[in-house]
Parts: sequence; structure tokens; C-alpha cells
Amino acid sequence: MKWLAMIGTREATAEMRQDIDERVRQAVADGWGIVSGGSTGVDTVAMIAAMRCSGVTRVYLPIEYTAYAKSLRERAAQGKCLPVDAEATIAALDELRSHDPAAVIDPSDMTTLTPEAFYARNEQILQLAGRVVAYHLEGNATASKLPAGTLLTAQRAQEL
Repeated sequence: MKWLAMIGTREATAEMRQDIDERVRQAVADGWGIVSGGSTGVDTVAMIAAMRCSGVTRVYLPIEYTAYAKSLRERAAQGKCLPVDAEATIAALDELRSHDPAAVIDPSDMTTLTPEAFYARNEQILQLAGRVVAYHLEGNATASKLPAGTLLTAQRAQEL
């Protein structure tokens, strides 16, 4: 199976959401699976769109699922994402896991959300992906002091 990676900002705009829905619908119709990283924003929009289209989906989490759900809520409380988006991501992951437990892949031995965990997750996505679509929002810089985020992942995808 060919895999389309959908990655990007945690603050997806209405235009981005519409574009993601259309791209996912077309990719699934063309026989592609959808792969993402389970983040709020673009990743969640793509995951939900793929489920709506009955597409094959793989989501690579940076850490073990229960710890990740807790971390999403903590990040929302810290203002790193919107609480409504964190809850939407958790609900989508729960729905996907209930329909296809193998679709959500987590490193069950990792429970601390670190930049390195995100890098490892992104590398898994890129190794599987035959194509990558990235959505970047100016001014949406990561809190990490390390180079990170959508632009770094897109750069890595070009290298691969």
C-alpha cells in the first residue's frame, strides 16, 4: 500500500481543513493509506477525514497512548494547544483504536513527551510515507529550543 503522510500545524485554519478533507478523500479513493502523528490540528483533521472515508489509517504516537492523552491535556492547560483540540484528538484516537487497534502505534516503553520522542515519531511517519503533504502556519513556533516542527519534518522528507 502507498501511504500519504499528512503533517502540520496544530492550529489548522478552515482553508487547511477543507484542503485536508479533499486530499484525504482523493487519496483514499486512489488506494492510498493515510499516516500521521496524532497531534492536534492537521494530524487530527486528516485522521478524522480518513475514518470518514473508511480509509486505512496509521497514526504513530511519540509516546505510550495513555501518557500521550494525559500530556495532550497538560499541553492544553499550558496553552500549547487548545483544550477543545486536545479533546478532539483524544476522541479521534479512541475511535480509531476501537475500530482498528493496530492503527495507532505507540512506543509502549516511552512515557515522557520530549522533543526526541517527537523526532522519532516523525521519522517513523516519513519512513512509511510515499508522499508527504505539510501544512505550515507562520508564527506558530514550537516551544522547544531544538529545531523542530513542520518545517524540519518537511525538510527531512525532502532528504528522504
